[in-house]
Amino acid sequence: MSAPYVVSSDLETLWSRAGVVLPQDALKRFRLGVSNCLKSIFGGCEWITETELSDGIQQLLAESDLPIVCLDKVYARNQALCIDASRLHDKTGEALGLGSGNEEYGTMLALQVQRIAMKTGNEVALVDDVLFSGKLCKYLVEMFQTNGVTVRHIYTGVAIGHGINKVESLGCKVKAVRIYETVVDQVCERDFMPGAPFSGRTVVGLYNTGMPYLLPYGRPESWASIPAAYAATFSATCLKLAAEIYYEIGMRQADLPRNIHGMEVNGNTLVCEHLMKAANSL
Repeated sequence: MSAPYVVSSDLETLWSRAGVVLPQDALKRFRLGVSNCLKSIFGGCEWITETELSDGIQQLLAESDLPIVCLDKVYARNQALCIDASRLHDKTGEALGLGSGNEEYGTMLALQVQRIAMKTGNEVALVDDVLFSGKLCKYLVEMFQTNGVTVRHIYTGVAIGHGINKVESLGCKVKAVRIYETVVDQVCERDFMPGAPFSGRTVVGLYNTGMPYLLPYGRPESWASIPAAYAATFSATCLKLAAEIYYEIGMRQADLPRNIHGMEVNGNTLVCEHLMKAANSL
């Protein structure tokens, strides 16, 4: 069996926290349309529900008697100790590493870990929505060790084989709701909806601004493994489906919970008009 393309659902939860109830029919069309487009490109797509991931992670956390350090923005609820490890990019889309644009936490991961280590005992567990390459978790495990804290477990919604191996080689046990030996890619659905809460790569130097995983804003080829020959068609499909949702909720640009880097600034214009214009330009 060929490796699947995996998408994690999170839009309903994130928009609900932003005070917006998404129209169910439009959301279903969005998910079905994006899924069908991915299937036409890769031959298969697995879409994991919010309920499975949220309930599964909560069950895993219930097994732990260790302090939980949370990297997840969606499924792990009510955690007191949090690390912001957003993927940071400059205004041209070039990667700047991982960290936070929130000065309250500090931009450097090392500083965030140091502050948390001062509040915990000598053992903790990490929770995140996805363990993909394992690079981030490996860095955090080693950074906590430097601060005298051992990471005993990592709990996650989705875990990929090579990432698991990298982390467990450090003596840290991984427990996941879903485990895949290999995938084409794993993407959160928010990254296919410009303007959704926490969507896209964080743009340094701009307030609460994301660079979506779609043309003409971001880089679907390198960020979402979309072949170059399909990048324009896939992006246009996602933009039009997202525009349908924004049309039904009547949202204007000024009310977006996440600014869209590269979008023409006009706060009173309906978001659906911006996205349809972008889609038709591809």
